[in-house]
Amino acid sequence: MNTLTHKCEGRYYPYSTLRDVLPTAQDDALLVDAIEAVHAILGSGKSGTCPCCNQTVKVYKRSLTSSMGRWLIWLVRSFGQTREWVDIKGSPVRGGDYAKFLHWGMAKQSRYEDGGKKNSGLWKPTLRGGKFVRKLLVVPSYALVYNNTPVGWSDVAIDIVDALKKKFSYKELMGR
Repeated sequence: MNTLTHKCEGRYYPYSTLRDVLPTAQDDALLVDAIEAVHAILGSGKSGTCPCCNQTVKVYKRSLTSSMGRWLIWLVRSFGQTREWVDIKGSPVRGGDYAKFLHWGMAKQSRYEDGGKKNSGLWKPTLRGGKFVRKLLVVPSYALVYNNTPVGWSDVAIDIVDALKKKFSYKELMGR
């Protein structure tokens, strides 16, 4: 096989077709310079672009919202009935905010074992999630998230009742 190819899911693709979507080197920039640039962006409190991969560099404030609280209550109830992984297709709450519960450690997601799809769509609450729903646990009201990893937490703790009162705010999320 030609060395100028890329194998993906059993198929080979010529690099010439991938050139437009792959990151490119920025002049004579060194990796150290790129890391310093990302640190500077993060330190500014604003957003910017990574000089290596063009990913948006931003710390997002992810709050627990009422729809997230409703979803967690549904998950805890559904899991309590079967004690099996719960398929999110049955959820009456729409949207993908439930995945943010991973940051708080209140729900976990089953993974496919066969290497096919990344996620199975099956979830279950953790002990923390069950305690939060039953008002036995308070958690930080928001997480500061960079690259899908929590890097900070609110000093204000809330319970499930407080979360159910909180509506989603696009303005707050985007820091405007």
